[in-house]
Parts: sequence; structure tokens; C-alpha cells
Amino acid sequence: MGVRPQSATVHTKARARVWWRALDAERLAAAHNEWRCQVCGEALPDAAWVLATPDGAVLQAALHEACMHLAVEFCPHLTSAATRAAGRLVTREHLAADGRSLSQATLSGPHFLQQWELAVDPLTPKGCERGK
Repeated sequence: MGVRPQSATVHTKARARVWWRALDAERLAAAHNEWRCQVCGEALPDAAWVLATPDGAVLQAALHEACMHLAVEFCPHLTSAATRAAGRLVTREHLAADGRSLSQATLSGPHFLQQWELAVDPLTPKGCERGK
């Protein structure tokens, strides 16, 4: 059995025990607000990946391409038949929250996480999605 990567947005209990079912809202809010990868926590380049459903709902926050592949490998429900999410290459300008661009939207916080959506066509053309 391989070792699972630890997501930067997953809550960690005492003695560094990972609690896989609980996201750390503060870390996820930081990933939203600071354009950081939700898996490794590192800064993202201008263009990064999101997992988006066919109707444009973004699952959580953006990722590096390698981190997106890890997330899909270890969390197959992300691209299951229920979500049908696929990787899309985007910039912050391609995303919206509450119908407003991310630059105009309320910042995420530990008690309120924005639900991102694709605002305009992402950089990834249809049919070239990754992470399926």
C-alpha cells in the first residue's frame, strides 16, 4: 500500500494524524484568497488547474497539474459519475463567485467559503480536459 499525500487543506489531528474526511476551512480559505494549491499549499502560477463539473461548478480551489492528478488518484470521487468533474486550466479571471469576478467577490474565510464557478471559457478547450 502506497503512502497518501497529505493535502494542505485537510485537517490534521493531534500527533499529525490526518483526518481525511474534514477539510481545514482556514487552509482552504487561504488557498482561495492567496491563489495557492489546495493540495500542496504552494503558490500557483498565473494559470492553474481546477476540477469543474459540466455545469461549471468548481470543486474547492485551484491546483498544480501534478497535484490535480494526485487528488484524482487518491480521491476518485472527485471525478465520479456523481460530479463528472474534469480538469480545466484557468486563470483567476476565468473564475467567478456569486456571479462576480473573483477580484470583486467577497473573500473566503473559515466560516464562509466562496463557491467558485467558471465565468468564461477556460484556457483548456472542450475535449482536452485532464484528470478524467
